[in-house]
Amino acid sequence: MKLSFEFEGTKINYDLTYKKRSSIAIQVEENGEIKVLAPVGTPIFSVVDKVKGNADWILGELLRIQRAKEYANHCMYLGKNYGIEFVEDESKEKAVVKLVRGKFVVEGQNITKETMMLPLLEWYIAKTLSKLKERVKIYGEHFEKMPKKVDVKVLQSRLWYIEEDTITFDVNIGVGPVSLIDSVLVESLCRFNGIEDSNTVLAKIVPESAQAREWVNVNKDRFIFK
Repeated sequence: MKLSFEFEGTKINYDLTYKKRSSIAIQVEENGEIKVLAPVGTPIFSVVDKVKGNADWILGELLRIQRAKEYANHCMYLGKNYGIEFVEDESKEKAVVKLVRGKFVVEGQNITKETMMLPLLEWYIAKTLSKLKERVKIYGEHFEKMPKKVDVKVLQSRLWYIEEDTITFDVNIGVGPVSLIDSVLVESLCRFNGIEDSNTVLAKIVPESAQAREWVNVNKDRFIFK
């Protein structure tokens, strides 16, 4: 059954299917189609109320899908967007990633979007780690203790963590602007030094920290390594 409603000037179309289940589920497919599954016998007004009550989330998912399509041939580094060019080079057994003339150039054999992800990840890890070490020298003077080591990996649900004398950062912070790297670094150094009020420290030495947090809220779908 095809239904629709308007929310904040946007018409939302969805397909309702009744099945043997215990609750109403809303699915936003990657092609933009919205499917609603409801238990057999559920009154139509209950389904409509449920879908309308999730309108904000539905629009958010549709926006995420739209932006993912727009970004399919681009990568962001330090807050700037770069196109991607594939260059076939049979002399290279392993793909090589370079950032030249305003775009990522991936050289290698039979390069595809899928096979480029590992060399691209390695490039981001190396560059993000280099930038972190550079920023550590700048902000280190504000703290008594410094970690013996900083590392960069793919972290699933956080931007940093501390283990003994090492602070490990999520590689995706390299996607964002330098102010994001600075904010995450200073926040972690506050925790490393036992400073509970990191917000005051951030406001003092990283004035752009509030904007960096907002950038994450708006652009988290640009984090390409998961």
